[in-house]
Order: sequence, then structure tokens, then C-alpha cells
Amino acid sequence: MRKAAAAAAVLGAIAAGIALLTYAGPRGEPAASVWDYPLEVGLRWTYRGAGNVAVVRRIERDLEIDGRRYFEMTFVLPILGRRAIPMRHAPEGIVTVQEGRERLLVRFPLRKGDRWTVDLPSEKEVAECAVLGEEEIEFAGRKGAAMKVEVLRR
Repeated sequence: MRKAAAAAAVLGAIAAGIALLTYAGPRGEPAASVWDYPLEVGLRWTYRGAGNVAVVRRIERDLEIDGRRYFEMTFVLPILGRRAIPMRHAPEGIVTVQEGRERLLVRFPLRKGDRWTVDLPSEKEVAECAVLGEEEIEFAGRKGAAMKVEVLRR
């Protein structure tokens, strides 16, 4: 049960949380565009869910895997503990690597109607993701555009 909850939280933070991104760079400046998903050492994101529960994600280091540069995204899930995922930009979006193969986490650019699957060997669940469209949300003390992503787990 705990593994299923951990998988749900990880996949939710990766995919669904994109629409609720609060970003602070090394000096606290906002992202240049809501469509960006910056990856560099020193960045921090805060995702807030039901009951105002927060998951803070940080990039504290970069690493090389199979000759490619990744940024290690670390975060602590309430009750479930610390997780780390290597991430990098690729032509199709943001990818991670597991079992020697790159796997898609978030398809970019986000366009209404786009769909993709997050299927990581380390997780028990698969997430079917769909971009529902643009909406206005409040984040980092201001209002702005975000893309709403639906995540269905199986």
C-alpha cells in the first residue's frame, strides 16, 4: 500500500503538478515563461496539494549517466520519505533514465489534447497523462497562465 501511495505521489508531482508550478531560481526570480521547465543546480519548486500539503523539489547537483548530463531532482514526500530522480531536457520533453533507458516524464510543449504515458520500472503504477487546456491560476503571489494536465493512474 505504501509503495502504491509513493508511486501515486511521485507521478502526481511529476505530471499533474506541472500546472501548479511555483518556481524560484537561485536568486528567487520567477521563470521566464510558464511553459518553461528549467533544470539547473540551485532551483526549487513547491507543489501544494489537497489540505495545503506541500512537496518541495530541489536540484542540488548534476550528474552524468551513460555520457548524458542529468539534474538530480530531490524531494521529500510527506510520510513516504526522500526521493531522487535524474531529469534532463530532450526533444520530446523532460525525461529520466531507468534500467539504461530514457523514459518520458512530461511531454513539451504542452498542447491541449496531447497525451503520453509515464511508465517507470521502479513504480507499480503507470500514469496516463492528458493536457486539458490552459487555465489561469495564482502562483508565486501573482496570477498567470498554466496548462492543466490530467493524470489517470492504473
